[in-house]
Amino acid sequence: MSKRNVPALDNSKGAKSARRGRPETEAVQRNSTSMSEPDDMCVHELFEQRALAHPDAVAVVEEGRETTYGELNARANRLARYLRRRGVKREARVGVLLPRSTELVVAELAILKCGAAYVALDENAPPERHAFILADCQADLVLVGVGATPPRCEVPAFAADAFPTKGPAGNVGLALESGMTAYVMYTSGSTGQPKGVEVPHRAVRHLVCNGEYARFEASDRVGFVANPAFGPATIEVWAPLLHGGRIIVVSRATLLDVELFGAYLQSQHVSVLHLTSGLFRQYAVALADALQVCEQLVRSRRILMA
Repeated sequence: MSKRNVPALDNSKGAKSARRGRPETEAVQRNSTSMSEPDDMCVHELFEQRALAHPDAVAVVEEGRETTYGELNARANRLARYLRRRGVKREARVGVLLPRSTELVVAELAILKCGAAYVALDENAPPERHAFILADCQADLVLVGVGATPPRCEVPAFAADAFPTKGPAGNVGLALESGMTAYVMYTSGSTGQPKGVEVPHRAVRHLVCNGEYARFEASDRVGFVANPAFGPATIEVWAPLLHGGRIIVVSRATLLDVELFGAYLQSQHVSVLHLTSGLFRQYAVALADALQVCEQLVRSRRILMA
């Protein structure tokens, strides 16, 4: 397997494979000694601490529907138990073909609680890319949206509307390590076949908790605007959840209508927003009033407003 410097999330030396038998996948390793949390804690375990301490705090807002930390944790625990019954084990890979939504957050949490890694798929990508990625990462299962057409491959699919709503809701409590892979993100493949980058739990924690990228706190309302298959979604999901803040889900329809988008940012008091350079240039003037409420506006890797 080739080795290279991994962009965006990695500044370590000598990235190495986190799992055998995955020749197209590379691993991201991070030094997280600067963090206050124990180095061996996984992403979902830090979230579980928040859920235990503040179960009634709002974790996700989606089209007027609020889900608390306690509710989110319970839903993820039920799904994790179901996935384990379906054979999802430690170090497994599970595809996620869901839009930005509360269900997507539930799915990613549940997969981590199984000791597995999630592989978010771009809904806008062709079916052939979905099939390639699921085969390349050796996915055991793929979670799909309500009414969505499952990828044309041999990987079994499970729809979000079938996520369990009853049953034991306590933490699964598996003994896991922070060096285990949390998710696999695939490159665009513009210069050849897409390649997977394995990102461990400690890399996610380092990114969202050490303050180098941006600073987050419990009062933050973070806009979830990124494609779930792309890197910025890591910040938009895990930064608020690991700090006790709120994820403000922005639907595709809202994001594509600049007036609707601006009104939504203001009505939800979004305080942290990440925009790609292209979207920022396109929307900056029209969103001028709405962006005044943002304490942090992040474009690419730089904080533009603070």
